Amino acid sequence: MTQPWTTLFQINRAPLMALNLQGISQEMADRAPAPGVNSIAWILSHVVDTRRWMLKEVFHAPDPVATSKRGELAELVAAVDATQAALAAAFEAVPDWRALRPHPFLNAPAPLEEIVGTFLQHEAYHLGQLGVARKLLGLEGVIKGPA
Repeated sequence: MTQPWTTLFQINRAPLMALNLQGISQEMADRAPAPGVNSIAWILSHVVDTRRWMLKEVFHAPDPVATSKRGELAELVAAVDATQAALAAAFEAVPDWRALRPHPFLNAPAPLEEIVGTFLQHEAYHLGQLGVARKLLGLEGVIKGPA
């Protein structure tokens, strides 16, 4: 049975990330969409780094990403895919989601499900920034509400 966390992180990857990257060139990904706004490449690098950090620090899993060109859009998307598979494996191996573990941000024990929920929310926030960045770059928004 697939873990609900696997499904939730997959929704972050597709459709949220995938749709917001439609029509984004490497030049667009590298450019700050407005003064003081992080580039799309920076946002994706941050998402990948945070997933890698969660895998290492929370799940003690090996790093699934071997990147050399941190800013290349295709490589960043591939790194998200690699971490997606690693997260799914880590989630499936959890015997007790309510077991207390040190929360990496709160410096206090918390159930694993709360720790992973913190990471999920953090990632969704940053992937939502992709939609803002694409609009600042002059592209139409791609995530639409019901008509």
